[in-house]
Amino acid sequence: MYGGNPAGLLEFSGLQYRRVSGETDVWAVQTEESYYRRPSRLVTLEHLIGPAVYGEHFDALNKLIDPAPTTLSNEAILKINQLGKQAEESGNITDMIAHMQVILMAVPVTELAATAREMYSVISGLPVKDAPMERPLGDASMHLVRRDSLLTHRIKFAAIWMQLENDERLREQGPQFLRRQLSGEERVFQSSSELHSGIYIFDAYMGPLLGSLSPYVWGFYTGHTFGNIVATYGLPLSGVRSGAAELLQTISIQGGTSAVPRSPVKPRSATIAVEWWVTAMNDLFAVLSDFANFIDKDGFYDSARHLHTMLTVEQLFRRMVSMQVEHRDLHARRVLLFSALDTLQRLARRPIETHCSLRVARKTLNKLREKIPRDAADILIPRAVEAVEALEQMQSGFFLSKSSGVVKVADEKRGERILNLDTAVAHYIKVLRDATHGHGSNRDGSIAKTNALLAHHNGEVPHALGWIAYLYLLDFLANPETFKSIIRSQYS
Repeated sequence: MYGGNPAGLLEFSGLQYRRVSGETDVWAVQTEESYYRRPSRLVTLEHLIGPAVYGEHFDALNKLIDPAPTTLSNEAILKINQLGKQAEESGNITDMIAHMQVILMAVPVTELAATAREMYSVISGLPVKDAPMERPLGDASMHLVRRDSLLTHRIKFAAIWMQLENDERLREQGPQFLRRQLSGEERVFQSSSELHSGIYIFDAYMGPLLGSLSPYVWGFYTGHTFGNIVATYGLPLSGVRSGAAELLQTISIQGGTSAVPRSPVKPRSATIAVEWWVTAMNDLFAVLSDFANFIDKDGFYDSARHLHTMLTVEQLFRRMVSMQVEHRDLHARRVLLFSALDTLQRLARRPIETHCSLRVARKTLNKLREKIPRDAADILIPRAVEAVEALEQMQSGFFLSKSSGVVKVADEKRGERILNLDTAVAHYIKVLRDATHGHGSNRDGSIAKTNALLAHHNGEVPHALGWIAYLYLLDFLANPETFKSIIRSQYS
């Protein structure tokens, strides 16, 4: 390991270590941040330009080093040029942004500063067709999100340890097996690599930020080996086109029944929102990459639990991105909501019924308003507000309960039970979640309640209900210490 120098690997990963007394292959390790009691800087942010930024700082991009530079193929260059020609001919902002995004991802790191400066100039200078002197995107901004290499090294430990524990050939043959594997094209350590690949370019983790005002979009990001460049427009732009944009959309599906209003934002809102999100990501990854949070009752590192937790967190973020882009499909978003709620139950140790309680959702929203800066809240909070409103709206769907305000469940075994509308909505959503496997309960204790809820409610589910998962994703990001205490309590 590490050329026969495991201590060197620990140093390379930013870990303090000591060999356990009397043991030859057992080490006690601690992150440098924990050892020196200093804040983590695993994910950092530099503002390049924007309304809340003094001057411009594109030169920060000149300090970047690409550890794995690539050369574009002729085919890739041709495709980029075709995107540019399409953008020029159509004059459509979607084509223009798609072209910019590809260019920023493709240029060598040595040309990134000049390219980013040019792209910002184009975005902020876009005119309005009917008012050529106006610049609606004049409040655009650009930001550099950097990922410390320590993070990727630490995160990789869990998968490698899992493979060491489960790969008999590697354990029996040792270095000889590795040499044979390395002589081919196959990577040696691949355990679950594609299930947590978002850690390398942050695509899974930046997506929910840029989709926070769906169906409006307020910026884009590009993925690189060092992290991301985030460009914002200064105001939310419509993320959908009226009518069918492609032939698949001529197939009829059930979508939302009401228009989504455009949320007003202040010139500095985007900068403060990116700042809050990146800080929250750093705090989250500080928890996820600390081995001391994933130990068994004897204090030994539990790589399986570490890997399971990382995969679960990334699954939550990816479900959220998919939900945000499924604006047109009511049922796809609903299924993704149920999946996200299941994932949240595993991470937060709270059942779906708790997350879908109007009382709990309101309390969560109020706490987020206290934690998220007001300017950032213009971008981050609106869909969380809609989630709470959707829960309240669902109460009116209990048409048989309008006069009484309660749902009565007649149960021969338990006797009559009374559910208030808040509880009834939460349990009704759980019934819909269970119905992803087919309607109807096969549990004797749930049959009467399931039938009563289906009979009392008209079945109308607001499209905005999907944002319940977004509300609790924000809550998850805003409370890393709570998450830390949950994962540490497993063996306490």
